[in-house]
Amino acid sequence: MACTKPTTDETTVSEVNNTDAKNREFVQLCGFRTEATGPVLADLAQKLTRAYPVSDDVINHPSVTFEPFYFFFYGSLQAKRTLVRVCGLDDENPTLIPASIKDWRIMMWGEFPALVPAEGNEVKGMCWKCESPDHVGSLRSYETDAYRMELCKITTDEGEVIENGRIFVSTELEEDLSEGGFDLKSYIRRHAHF
Repeated sequence: MACTKPTTDETTVSEVNNTDAKNREFVQLCGFRTEATGPVLADLAQKLTRAYPVSDDVINHPSVTFEPFYFFFYGSLQAKRTLVRVCGLDDENPTLIPASIKDWRIMMWGEFPALVPAEGNEVKGMCWKCESPDHVGSLRSYETDAYRMELCKITTDEGEVIENGRIFVSTELEEDLSEGGFDLKSYIRRHAHF
């Protein structure tokens, strides 16, 4: 999902409302709440399309509040050392919670896991509470344009349901992916030097 360009005087009220709705959805997906509309909202969304770093203009904008949320990880970001390195966390031992999501499955894009829709399926992984917009930018940069963020419902192994979690979903065509799964233990062994 990307932002929609600012409106002009020639657009209809319906088009303006649709543009605002799309931009607000994208801004919220990135973890921000705002009451901005029109060109201001479009500008905020445009600035958020760049992955990293998140612009100070967005973070410090008077109409914007960052709202922490949970990410669900199903690949390399389940490894604490990878998460610490990617996000530049001060805490060397971030809290990763065993969890799952439904109606998705993992395929492989080369050596990288790729999440694709699969009704009735369940994917096991870890969830992590993202407390900073800079972490969102770092994670989006790490995932590249081969993945996009989407909303999801996360269920922890203890049964807690987390609404409005975020996942990184493959942008590759499913026919370009192969069957397979992600082996976290093997990944950690191969990347022990990080």
